[in-house]
Amino acid sequence: MNLLGMTFIPNIMHAMMDAIAPLHCETCDQCISGNTHVHRVCDACLYMFECAPNDDVLLNQLYTQNNKDSFVCSIESHFAFHQEAPIQRIIYAIKYGNAQYMAFDFGKYLARIKKHTEVDYYVPVPLHRARVRERGYNQSLLIAQGISSVTKVPVIHSLERLHYSTTQTKLSSKDRMQNVQGIFSIKNADRIRGKRLMLLDDVMTTGSTLEECAQVLLESGARSVSALTLAAATSTRGIQ
Repeated sequence: MNLLGMTFIPNIMHAMMDAIAPLHCETCDQCISGNTHVHRVCDACLYMFECAPNDDVLLNQLYTQNNKDSFVCSIESHFAFHQEAPIQRIIYAIKYGNAQYMAFDFGKYLARIKKHTEVDYYVPVPLHRARVRERGYNQSLLIAQGISSVTKVPVIHSLERLHYSTTQTKLSSKDRMQNVQGIFSIKNADRIRGKRLMLLDDVMTTGSTLEECAQVLLESGARSVSALTLAAATSTRGIQ
């Protein structure tokens, strides 16, 4: 099944819902049309979202907390994520509010505004299969599919989450690192050897998940691993 085909059912579902009820912006609650860049987000709010720190700042954040060089060669995030940031409401809708169409649209939006380094495959950060059954989807996969629909870079499922780990929302940086250690395994190792990979996720909080994923991919023969997330936490205090 092609990438667009995999998102066809949720798109149709949302289209039917939009035809029945007025569409409102997830951030400001104003009634909006269906012609915005991102589903359920008005363009005025989208352009007002605070930008994330730059690549150097994010990498330095990883170095400082881990006291070692990062396994991720570069990190890009577009929006700043903190307790007062409106994007927090968007991320919550994407994770828990069945906003599948929104996640896909944000992927397309990222593809159009970011200058991507050349990569061979996008690798979405996986959820455990039990979590996928609960939620009905993996938001990181939908973001990856949205980006791929624009850039035409393929999405590859090279990682599997082995353990149903507890949520990291209220964990400290140290506990987050321990929570993800050893929980990912490699799939399709022969396809990633010597390849440039880009991890895709919704939010980088401490970077522990991205670091663990990158280490597994590099140990399995990947040439390089970069990362792109929709948002990056500028503070982990009070984030839900």
